[in-house]
This record gives sequence, structure tokens and C-alpha cells, in this order.
Amino acid sequence: MTNIRLSNPSDLKSLLVIENNTNPSPWTEKQMQSSFDVGHHSFLCEDNNKNVIGFVIYVAVEQEVHLLNIAVDNNYQRKGIGSILVNHLKKQVQAIGITLIALEVRVSNTNAISFYKKHNFIEDAIRANYYSKPKPEDALLMSVRL
Repeated sequence: MTNIRLSNPSDLKSLLVIENNTNPSPWTEKQMQSSFDVGHHSFLCEDNNKNVIGFVIYVAVEQEVHLLNIAVDNNYQRKGIGSILVNHLKKQVQAIGITLIALEVRVSNTNAISFYKKHNFIEDAIRANYYSKPKPEDALLMSVRL
């Protein structure tokens, strides 16, 4: 059983552990804190012991949401947690009239691309050299209409 709740700055350390263990170019503590400071929306998923096992960070602009970050603890990957997070995001933003979710993903991240396609995201475009670390890499722009 899992629980979804809003994230807050007291969750920062837990989010950073997951971020550092799953992202080849993880957000820094400063970037994560700044995300809270500027008012990005965030929620997380906890296991039965209230351990944070995944999170989503996004920003809403008019009728669109930009998915900034999503990560699931390595021990919980391929167990449906990512789907729980994406489905919760869709439900939450639809309730406030959002009609589109957009994101960028590394072109080499075929697992993530497959995951997003499973959730009806489509490939929109390539953004050349979007990522600079650990090496320059293009981003695939994807979106889903709600």
C-alpha cells in the first residue's frame, strides 16, 4: 500500500537521496530548495512505513503543466510507483482544467520514453544539446493531452 501526499521542504533530504541515486545529472540541493521556494508543485509517494519512494515536481502555466522531475527509488522501480505518480498528476491537473502535460527526457533514456508512451505521451520534437551533464545530449520533447 502506498500513500500520496504533497511534498514540503522538510522532505528535501529524502527527495535528494532518490534524485542522486536515479538521475545521471541530479538536481543539487540548492536547485531542489529553489523549486520549493519559487512555488513549483510537488507531491510524493510513501510506502507503509512512511518512507519516501518516489516524487514528482511540476509547474503549471495557464492550461499546461511542465513535468520538471519524476523519480522512483531504485528498490521500487518497475513496481507501478511511477504509474501511480503519473496517474495522480493527470488526475490532479485535470481537476483544475489543465489540458496538457509536457516534459523533456534524454534521448538515451529508452526506459523512460517507453514508460511515458505507456501513459499516452507522444513524441513532439528533439531539442538539440539540451542536457550538458554528464555529457551533451539531446532531449526528446513529449506531451500528453488530457
